[in-house]
Amino acid sequence: MKTFFFNAILLSSSFLIRIPSAFSQAIPPVFPSESWERYSSWSEAGFDENRLPIIRQFLTDSMNTTGLYVVVNGKELFRFGDIEELSYLASCRKSILAMMYGNYINEGIIDPELTLEAIGFDDNQGLLPIEKKATVRHLITARSGIYHPASNAGDNSADAPERGSQEPGSYFLYNNWDFNVLGTILDRATGSSLFQEFESRMAEPLEMEDFRV
Repeated sequence: MKTFFFNAILLSSSFLIRIPSAFSQAIPPVFPSESWERYSSWSEAGFDENRLPIIRQFLTDSMNTTGLYVVVNGKELFRFGDIEELSYLASCRKSILAMMYGNYINEGIIDPELTLEAIGFDDNQGLLPIEKKATVRHLITARSGIYHPASNAGDNSADAPERGSQEPGSYFLYNNWDFNVLGTILDRATGSSLFQEFESRMAEPLEMEDFRV
């Protein structure tokens, strides 16, 4: 996906955008067709256009933003930078996994209370008996108590306690191992892959324009 969408309300602090009282009046939503409609002015959408220079400066100087596209009620309010550029987005898979897991749990495909031992999950170098007590829910909430080395960096595993020292569910640590395992569990439970499941469950229903599995 080349374009990331943010609800404009997220930019509504006094530092960025002042929302006048008129914004409280309901603005009819628009469902996009082949192309996005645009507001003729910010005031039409209930926003103060005088704050636009501050937003541009903030995005340029403080956010290192390659591209931003803001949609309010189905119509374009604001765009910034090159929204066609492919950009690196750190750790977005954790949010995607969390959204996707809700469907499988609700449908009974994945039981969040299953332990790794019950699933029959292990890893290179093995898991400790206490680590195998961790449940799917513990993994989703980064409270597995498992400090097995992950295959990729970019987490807080350097701050991990000694392996086996924490009971699953009792201690939070941002650890890529948990999320790597969640992807594998999803693949096994669905008989598919995370990427294909994202396509059918999210990209196609949401009609993402630029997604290619």
